[in-house]
Amino acid sequence: MKKNIQIITVVNNFDIFDAFIKKNAYMSRYHIYVFDNTVDNIGIPLRYNHFLENDLHEEGWLVFCHQDFSFLEDIHDRLEGLSKDFIYGPIGAVNRKGIFFKSWRPRFHRKVLLGQINQSDDAVHFYKNGRYLKRPVIVNTVDCCCLIVHSSLIKKHNLRFDKMFKFHLYSEDFSLNARYNCSVKTKAVQIECKHSSRGNTSKEFYNALENLKRKYPNKRFVGTCFH
Repeated sequence: MKKNIQIITVVNNFDIFDAFIKKNAYMSRYHIYVFDNTVDNIGIPLRYNHFLENDLHEEGWLVFCHQDFSFLEDIHDRLEGLSKDFIYGPIGAVNRKGIFFKSWRPRFHRKVLLGQINQSDDAVHFYKNGRYLKRPVIVNTVDCCCLIVHSSLIKKHNLRFDKMFKFHLYSEDFSLNARYNCSVKTKAVQIECKHSSRGNTSKEFYNALENLKRKYPNKRFVGTCFH
């Protein structure tokens, strides 16, 4: 088992976890840290921080991903030549300046999804989401389905996930905190992968979004699930 890449995930449905991660040959070759949320549904940032503070013993790349996320290629080949000074994800969002038209009304900013993944709402029918990338590109934030960061960057800046964002926007906050407080940028990197959910835009999601905006006032940023 390779040790230079560690996969960390929080599970509330082990059938989904088994199908997408445990039985995935591209993921099972690495050490997988599983947090069982089937009994106590603890906020994902608390789980991730527990790993960073108690279980991070080997230096290498850390992959924080959802239970319904799968790599479709060996992630080692994608990460091998990347700088360890950035945060990465397979799909992210950026705000592009320009004059765009929607319903004949001009808009001066437009959200663009960078990094192409296979997306689905039912784990059966997948479609391409996001723009295919030939090289990593700086984005505002990356989607919570998968965030990748090297342990050396975590240790250098003492990066942590904010427990306020229990189940929504914790990776977006992770990127924004690193950017505005540590001058660490985030990039989308092209990875063959799939994710079986488009995201949850519930009342809790919008409450988290308001908290994110309050945390970074007067900052312009976008995410894969919000403008």
